[in-house]
Amino acid sequence: MAPRAARRSSPVGGLPVFAPVTCEPVGEPLRAHDWVTGMCALPGPDGVRLVTVGRDGLLRLWGPVTRAPLGEPLSGHDDTWVSAVCAVPGVEGRTLVATGGRDRAVLLWEPLDA
Repeated sequence: MAPRAARRSSPVGGLPVFAPVTCEPVGEPLRAHDWVTGMCALPGPDGVRLVTVGRDGLLRLWGPVTRAPLGEPLSGHDDTWVSAVCAVPGVEGRTLVATGGRDRAVLLWEPLDA
């Protein structure tokens, strides 16, 4: 069976969520950034969170089931465009988040409260 893909447009600042089998939208889009430039799954002891980065220079954590932001957005890049994000295994079972931006910096984050 070949994988299915769907291309959909979304309103500015919205991150649509789709059902993996039907490719149909599920609920309202997440209101994230002025322009989402990257996302990744972040495993943790209490489940998986979604991490998004955007052209606004912010990193946001989300509860994928509740569809709600977890804490306040994080900032640290000098430029207002964060274009890459990934989860990185850390020490003692903790997972870090790495981001890269137009400021040519790679930052490591430890989301303690997420």
